[in-house]
Amino acid sequence: MLIESDTLSGAWTKAFLATYDRREISPLVITVSGFCSFPQEDSRVRSAVDTLLSDLPGVWRVGTTASTIFPSSMWRPGMSRASLYERYRRVYDKRIRNTPANRRGTYFLRLVSFGDKEINQLEHIIDTWRRKVKRRSAFVASLFDPLTDRVSTPFLGFPCMHQVCFAPEGRDGFAVTGFYTKQDIFDRGYGNYLGIARLGEFVADAFHRKLTRVTCVSSVAGLSNRFSKSMLARLAEELREE
Repeated sequence: MLIESDTLSGAWTKAFLATYDRREISPLVITVSGFCSFPQEDSRVRSAVDTLLSDLPGVWRVGTTASTIFPSSMWRPGMSRASLYERYRRVYDKRIRNTPANRRGTYFLRLVSFGDKEINQLEHIIDTWRRKVKRRSAFVASLFDPLTDRVSTPFLGFPCMHQVCFAPEGRDGFAVTGFYTKQDIFDRGYGNYLGIARLGEFVADAFHRKLTRVTCVSSVAGLSNRFSKSMLARLAEELREE
């Protein structure tokens, strides 16, 4: 299924309603384009989602999920990227890693410190672009690490997103695409879309371009059985009335 929208909220709403009706979709592709400023959100939708998530034990709000992909509270356009990387590693070691869900790392940590050699994939991509290399495969970052993630446990939890790709578009546009093996749309989908968009905005700034397209590809997308059917039904009804 392909879902297109000009807002993040609109894309998530369509994805949620589609998975609510079908329970599972394989594959699901959402793409958000045509925006000239960021973020493109509907505050009513964001509020409805956050209100439900905040009442559920052990479940993150949209902004917290997004911050595992890109810590927007630590960065602003024009700021030194090196200072962001340094600050994030410091905060990760002191606080973020102590959260059980982050015990195996975060997406942003793997983007800036991947594997035993602690490779900063984002800086490599940015440096490659500035050396005028246009090969599209050079603008890919890996999040799945075969040395640590290829295990036989029935539940791993992280990472669900295994790759993120960046691509210049047209004269000054910029696109970002995240690839997921499986995605829970209700509790993680909105935050994932927002985090990918913020990551795209960050790299687009380094490329001196404007973010124009955000895409998320899920091999499997669905709704977790952890949440009550009545709660999801109320949310679906509320979103359909918007």
